[in-house]
Amino acid sequence: MNNALIALGSNLGQRKDNLHRGLRLLLQNEGIQLRSASAIYETVAEGVAAGSGDFLNAAALLETTLTPRQLANVLFATEDELGRWEDRLRSDGARGLDLDLILFDDLILNGELILPHPRYRERAFVLAPAAEIAPELIDPVKGKTIAELWYHLRAEAPLKAGKLTV
Repeated sequence: MNNALIALGSNLGQRKDNLHRGLRLLLQNEGIQLRSASAIYETVAEGVAAGSGDFLNAAALLETTLTPRQLANVLFATEDELGRWEDRLRSDGARGLDLDLILFDDLILNGELILPHPRYRERAFVLAPAAEIAPELIDPVKGKTIAELWYHLRAEAPLKAGKLTV
């Protein structure tokens, strides 16, 4: 089994329900099991259209028999099932559901699929929930744990927390 860290986000519609439904749909796929899910964090939407709402974000640590590409395809299909294809038509950055593959074991990829996710280290809305559920995971590029990365970033973005359930 491989370990995969994913980030979940939503700022359109029933945001909390979008996260719950997205995780449930994801876990219906054979070869994907949930190890842990974080609390839900609320963050101010930046760089998106006014009135589209603040983001709710969470993280999930998965065990999977899938390859990174297969898992990424399942993430895309899950987003699309909940209407993400409509979000892709928007140019304002708003999302009903956004699922990102952040880490996949200690794999480093720099092709069509980039791992670790290229910008996650600068995103409090990814690191805070990730540090809650997987503080010991090591970024294979930086050689630092998620907890260390979050420690260095956390002063920049206050977050509110709730609970993500399946």
